[in-house]
This record gives sequence, structure tokens and C-alpha cells, in this order.
Amino acid sequence: MTTRLRPASPLSSLIIAALWLLSGSLLAAQETDWRTIEFETTEVTEPDITVSPDGEWLVFTILGHLFRVPTEGGEAEQLTFGHCYDQQPVVAPDGGRIAFVSDRDGSEGNIFILDLENRQVSQLTNELWATRPSWSPDGETLAYLSIELEAWRPRGLGDVSIPARVKRLAANGGEPESVNSEPELVEELFHFGDGRLAWSTWSFERPGGYPARPETHVQVENPVAGSDTVLSIEGVVVQFLAGPQPDRLVYRRRLRRPGVELLGLESWIVSSPIGEREYQIASFTQFGSAPRAALSADGKTLYLGDAGRIWAGDIDSGSWKPIPFSARVQFSAWERITPPEKPFPSPGTVVAPRAVLTPRLSPDGERLVFGAAGHIWEQPPGEPARRLFDGSAIERNPEFSPDGRQLAYIHSEFGAEEIRVLDVESGRIRAVIEASPEQHGLFGWARDGDELLWLESGAVVAGSIADGSKRVVTGAARWSVRPHMSGDGRTLYFSANREGIGSLYRLSLQGSARPERLTDLARHLSDGSVSGDGKWLAFRRNTEIWVAALDGDAVTEEDVHRVSEEGGDSFSFTADGSAVIYAVGDRVWKQSLETGEREELPLRLQLETPTPSSLLVRNVRILDFEIGGFGPQTTILVQRGRIEGIGPEAERAAPPDAVILDALGRYAIPGLFDMHVHVQRNGANEAFLAFGITSVRDCGVWLSWLQALADRSETTPDPFPRYFYSGGQFMGALPAWTDVDLLLHDAQEAERYVRRWKERGADFIKAYALAYMLEGARPRWLHRAIAEEARAVGIPIAGHGKNIEEIANSVMLGFATVEHSMWMYDDVLQLLSATGTRWVPTLNVEGGTFLLLREEPERLADGMLRRFTPPDAVTSAIGFSPFNRRWEMGMWEDGRRIGNNARKRGVGLLAGTDVYVPGDGDQAFVGSALHWELEHFVKLGMPPLEALRIATHDAAETVGASSDLGTLEVGKLADIVLLDANPLENIKNTGTIWRVIKGGWVFDPEELPAQRTKN
Repeated sequence: MTTRLRPASPLSSLIIAALWLLSGSLLAAQETDWRTIEFETTEVTEPDITVSPDGEWLVFTILGHLFRVPTEGGEAEQLTFGHCYDQQPVVAPDGGRIAFVSDRDGSEGNIFILDLENRQVSQLTNELWATRPSWSPDGETLAYLSIELEAWRPRGLGDVSIPARVKRLAANGGEPESVNSEPELVEELFHFGDGRLAWSTWSFERPGGYPARPETHVQVENPVAGSDTVLSIEGVVVQFLAGPQPDRLVYRRRLRRPGVELLGLESWIVSSPIGEREYQIASFTQFGSAPRAALSADGKTLYLGDAGRIWAGDIDSGSWKPIPFSARVQFSAWERITPPEKPFPSPGTVVAPRAVLTPRLSPDGERLVFGAAGHIWEQPPGEPARRLFDGSAIERNPEFSPDGRQLAYIHSEFGAEEIRVLDVESGRIRAVIEASPEQHGLFGWARDGDELLWLESGAVVAGSIADGSKRVVTGAARWSVRPHMSGDGRTLYFSANREGIGSLYRLSLQGSARPERLTDLARHLSDGSVSGDGKWLAFRRNTEIWVAALDGDAVTEEDVHRVSEEGGDSFSFTADGSAVIYAVGDRVWKQSLETGEREELPLRLQLETPTPSSLLVRNVRILDFEIGGFGPQTTILVQRGRIEGIGPEAERAAPPDAVILDALGRYAIPGLFDMHVHVQRNGANEAFLAFGITSVRDCGVWLSWLQALADRSETTPDPFPRYFYSGGQFMGALPAWTDVDLLLHDAQEAERYVRRWKERGADFIKAYALAYMLEGARPRWLHRAIAEEARAVGIPIAGHGKNIEEIANSVMLGFATVEHSMWMYDDVLQLLSATGTRWVPTLNVEGGTFLLLREEPERLADGMLRRFTPPDAVTSAIGFSPFNRRWEMGMWEDGRRIGNNARKRGVGLLAGTDVYVPGDGDQAFVGSALHWELEHFVKLGMPPLEALRIATHDAAETVGASSDLGTLEVGKLADIVLLDANPLENIKNTGTIWRVIKGGWVFDPEELPAQRTKN
């Protein structure tokens, strides 16, 4: 029996109902669950480094373990082992001990001491999260930072540091003392050579808004005043190193500049502590990482890791030399979770919708409308549900006007979204308002029924249904705003994240009032809604619905209670405010707020999977991975959406009424997969099909929305790809990007949502970053709980992989894939290969899109690209390319070399683009970006045949669909792309698409609806 690791009681109701069990236990699994991977390597990715006082040896990290090697190079010795992540080593002044940060006690991190004489590891601190250890020069004490997550309120991408206390304790243990009286946004901690303890804080000035202009301030301990600021530096400094020279301070600085905020320009600087002079000794090209460097005891040599190697740099001369090493690595990991086989409904099958969205009752309670399969439906009493609108557009989010005479909804066709208003009595559309409601697009009515309210460009906007004009009502920032008015029309309510946590705001529409916060909650609020009578507040937490009675005072956690574990993404009040209605799966419920009793509002909706005509494809050459090429011209017979026969006998078996498609010698490849997308709102489904992408793997949008798209794909002949999806990303307690993500506060909650996602039909779990931009928002305890429960129920996990810590932990916990990143070296590549963990590098968003457009700007004139790409994305791409500096080009070439090494090491690659739909810049080239990704793979040295296998066969295997997809064989689903030219001769020929067949339905890219341009 496996023992479960569960956090203790809440540290605060905001942050985590237990970050840590300080139990000394390792991961919640028996030792027999682990396997040990061993390999030898001469490269290391993002190593933390420390140097001995005598300068004879270094200690550095490989994949979260400590190794020791002579400073002249040689064979490295592994010092720490086990299923843990060790980092930030620092050698004591006596050279016999190493302090380091580890999660081996089940915490986010604590300080441990390794005694080099007996190799024993002992725990020094017992914090929720300790980091940045620093020895005093005499070795008697050790200072560190104690992270205080409960004090953290991130307000966006600029807030990259977390409140911490500076603490100090005796090197042999004991009770720590706090050096600073209050938590500060501290990033670095170090000692000057004279023994003074110093730390750095960050400040962010936003003149005119983002981007922020950061500044780093160095403070020195002052026993009387607390601290003195001795130096201020432009930019973000991520490490300080002080030697014995009083006039020398070495630090690593990251500058942020307009246009390159996320890339940054990083340099190691040598400076006087009082800022009298400075000079640059090195610049670096790694994205987002900040491995720890070391300074020799005499202050003359800097040791650091870059480009897979360890370097020694002479500070005075600026000369650098690599330190050669070899290391035999032992790494403990769980077996990765493989997906169950994905079922597909047979033609003619009648199925219930996976998800009903946004059920709404008319004010008189007589009419029930709802969304399903991307359409809006009405449920007449005792009759089958019927569609309200004709056509193949996506329709969503219906809302009745206060008098019930009008129904507003969002009408989406690729490239354009409109809020349409239906006159319920006449059936006539009265008005069209061009808009792009953000998030999931919930909106409200003005009480007089003349205007609609929604979130657009970070503001609550009111749009007239008479003439379509728009006006800004108030700024609201991001998140699920859900604007709506009070029953008397005098007050606007909306949700916003202005204080680092979602809250409900009230704005009087009389005069020039400012928004007033009505909630004082410890946990995040989304989609806050006030009943028309003003008596109740309802809001969403993940999928849950919570309510509180409004009595005039600010609503606190003591005032709220949960009324449902499901339906939070679909709820609304009844007109009289006495109940909420919501959907769970294909069922709709009405629940009283006074009694808690609920009744089901019966739906009668069944979706029938259509049967395509029999199809005979003549004179076609089929890609065969077994023979490594295309076969001779042959015939494919497709019946009921599957390949019934291949070869001459297929011709004879074709029924008389079969549709004949003469390929005239063209080339047939399996339908392509884009293995990393985020399909929001309108979906851009036609663009996927036009570019031969018959399947997509969505890595993080509303689960119910993706289920609706999957229903649409399977139960209509519309040009929709097949959907494999994770739903919202699993995160920590605080939001980082959108309200789509699941904000999880303890292990039990994480486990519950893993089970729920499995039950609701998610194909995999997406565990978001451990420490990307907003460090600490996704703590390690969460990933451990997710991984353990996912193993129990059999659902794969996809992990974020922007730095070595994320990658190592993802592999250790048995994640099926690691997403993103280019700059990983032989240690990581061998680990991925040995464990079978697949890598989705998303080269397009690592700069690949703009690199191709810089090299071949004529791509933007391509007719297909123009038809299916938003015009603003094309304009943005024409005007911007970050690849205009030599070091950036060198960085990309290094990335290509890494990709080629990954192939040689046998790493399982997958092709994904990370496109958002809709999006901008490199995230808006839907469809075309997948073909560019394959071009990048070939430029890595990969044969075109291998690139095609990755985007078809390997992709299907990863999502559990290899029995039906990925190759062209008898019995499999007929997902086929017919090309004019041979892609094995030139991978660009994957873009010469003549026809696309998905499940037997034939699509001509030239006839698919093109991108619509707004007026």
C-alpha cells in the first residue's frame, strides 16, 4: 500500500492548506515505485556552482544532485542521491561542509548540510520554504531567506519576487533569528568580505504602464536602523558575489527593454559597491534561467555554467576557459504514465453532449436556453431541444435581457466575433456589435435593455444594441470580469484582480465615483455575480459555486459557503434571485439559495454522429513508415469514416454510390497533429483543417469549452479538428495568467481535481510551471500530489519545461511530456531518452516563427497564410523581429545543435506550436506554424520522413489514439492529407495541400471560410 503525502493544516486561508509536512518523508511512494536511471555525460544544463576556499575543487549540480570535480577538470563525483531536488550549494569557509537547498524533507526547500568527511546529510532549517544560503566569513553562522508566500500578492508579470524574511542561525543549528523586521521583496543574500550581511530588493516603476523599469537596491544590515541602502542598480540583479577586495562586487544583471521584456539582456558585471565604476566581463544568452555562479576566495576567478559547460573566467583579463569533466549520473524517477486508448464514436451513434454550457432561464422562467457543441439551443417543455440559429458559426454565452424579450449571444467565425441580439418574439436579429469579449466572454445587460456590458482590452465596455457604438465604463484589469448591473440600474458590479487576488467591485453609475471593493476574501474570486434583488453574491472557485448573503459589510471567508462542487463555469441567478442554475456534464440544475435543495431541469438533447458518403480515392501514393517512403499509385476505399481497403481490391469493393476522388498521382500522408495549442473562443477550426491538421492537443483552456468543440468535431461534418485536451492547467493558490487555470490550495484538492478531470473525460493533466516568471505560484507539493493521484487513476501529465528544475521534477514524477524550452544539454537529453519522456520544444514560440520570417519575409505574402491569419498578426510580424543581434542568432544556432543532439540521443520529440486562438504575433499563425515547426525539425538534421512520423504516428501514440490515427492502414480512421508534391524531397511540400480528409469528410482548403477582416 502506498502512503500518501498530505500537507498539514492551512498556513493561511489564502495560500496553502499546508505547504509542507516537515516529516522528513520523501515523496509519497514506496521505494519500490522508483527506478534508477544511470548514464554518463560531459555536459550540464544550468548548474549551480560553488568553489572550495582553497580553490582546488568545485561543487556543481546536475539534474538536482550535487557533484564535485577538481577546478582543473576531471571525473566528477556524485555527492547526493535520491528522489529529491538539491540546489544552491555553498561551501563553508572550513571547506569541510556544504550547505544546500533541498526538498528532500517534503518541503518547498530547506537548508541541509553535507559533511564531506562522512557524507552524512543533516537538516539545518525547518521552514516552509528556505532558500539562498550564505555562510558568514568565519563559518560560525549561516544566513538564508525564509519565503512568506502568505504575504505574496502578484499583480502581473513584473512581480517576480516573493516576500521573504532574512534569517540567520548558528551553523550547528538552533533557533534562527530574523534580521529584517518585516517581509520584503528580497531576491539575493550574501556576505561582504568584511562580514557584513547584505541583501537585495527590487522595485518596479511603470511610467505609462508596462513594461516595468526595474531597479535593484543593495541593503546592508544595520544593528540600529535595521538596514542601510548602499547601492542602487538599473535592472534586475539575480546574484551578487563579494570577494575580499572592498572595492569589488560581482553581480549578474538582467536588463529589460521595450520589445525584449521577456528575452532580457544578461551580463556579469564587476562594480564598486558604491557604484563608482563598473565593467562587463561576460554576457549570456540563456532564456529565463539564473543558475548560481561562484567567486574564488581571492576574488579573481568567476566560475559559472553556460551552454552546457562549466567555465572559469579571469575577472581582470576577461579571459575564459572551459573546465572539462565527465560524470556518471544516478537519477531516481517514476515510470511515466501512458494514456488509455481513446475511443471514437461510430457514424450513426447517438450520444449525449459531453458538456452543456451556460444554461439560462428567461425572467418568466418559461424558456431555457443553453450552449452545446458550439451551438445555442432551446429546450421546449417535453420536446427535444432545438437549435436557435442556422449556420456553422460557433455560438456561445446566451444572456436574456431583463425583460426577457431579447437574447444576446456571441457569434464567432474565424477572425471575427460579434455580439448579436435576437428579438425573442419575432426571431429577428436586431443588432450586431463587433466585439472580442475577453476570457470566456460572459457579459451582462444594462437594466433598460439598450446596452450590453463586457470586458474588452482590460476595461468594462458598454455597447449600444441600436447602433453598435461602444464606450468605456471603467477599467477592470484582467480575469473573469462578468460585468452586470443592479436591479435598479444604478450600480455596476464586476470582478477584477487589482490587489493580487480576485475580488468583487461595485461602481456607482451616478456621478464620478470610483470602484469600491465589496469582498475581503483570503482566496481568489472569479465571475462574481450579484442577484437582481441585491441579496446574494455568487462566484466561482475553479468549478465550484460559492455564495454569500449581502448585508452591507464586506464579504469575508466566514460569510461564504459552497453550494456546488461543479457548474461554476456556467452558473447564473434566476430572475427573482432565489436560486442559481448551472450545468454539470449534460444535466442542468436549479438550486435554492435558502434551502439548498436542487431540482433538475430536464434536457432532451442527443447528438448524432453523421455518416459520410463512401469515398474512393484513386491514383494516390501512400506514405508507409515501414518501407520508409511512398508506395506506388493505388486506391483507398473509405466507408463509414474508416479506411476499408487499400489496393486494387478496394476499387472492386466500392459501392456504386461512392464519391470518386482522383488524386492523379498525388501523395497521401496521415492527418497532422499540432501537439500544443490553446484554442480559445472561436477556435479557428477552419485554419487547422486548411493546413492539414486533423487533430490538436490543447494544453490549457476551459474544459467544458473544449468538450463542446470535441462534440462539434465528432457530431457534425463541419471543418473541426479532433480535440485531445487537458482543460484548465493545474496551478498553485494564486493566478498568473488567466482564470482558466485551477487554483489549488492543498494536496486533497489537487487529488480531487485529478479524479474529476479523469471522470469528465480529460485526456491528460497539464501541470503548470514550478518557477516561471512568477516563482512559487506552482509549488512542488502540488506536482507531487497531482502525479501520485494521476498514477492511481491512469491519466498522463504534461509538464512545463522552461528551466532545469521544472524538467527534472517532471521527469522524476513520471510526466509523459515536457513542454517548451530549447536550451537543454546532454544531461537532460540522456535523461529524457532513458525515461521515454517526450519533448515538445515549441520552436515557434522560442523564436522560430520570427527567425523564418526574417530569413524569408516573402512567406507573409502566401495566399493560404493570408486567408487564415488575422491581419493584425501579419502586420505585427512584418514590423517586428527580435533576431537582429549576433548573439541572438548564435543562441538559435546553439538551439539547433541541441535539437540535433536530441535526435542522436533518441529523445522522443513531438511537434507543437503553442498557438493561441485568437492570438497575436507568433501565437496567431494557426496552421502554418505547424508546418514551420516541421521545417525546424528538418533543419536540426532530421530526415523529412522522421519529421512526418513525429507529427502523425508518434503524436497519435502519445494521446492514446494509435489504434485509429497516425498511419494510413485498413481499419483506421480516414484522416488523410493529399499533397501536390512529395514532402520527403522537401519538407516544405507539406504545405502543398490539395485536399484534407477527416473521418471520411473531404475538405478543399480553397473553399473553407477565409479569415474575416473587421470593418
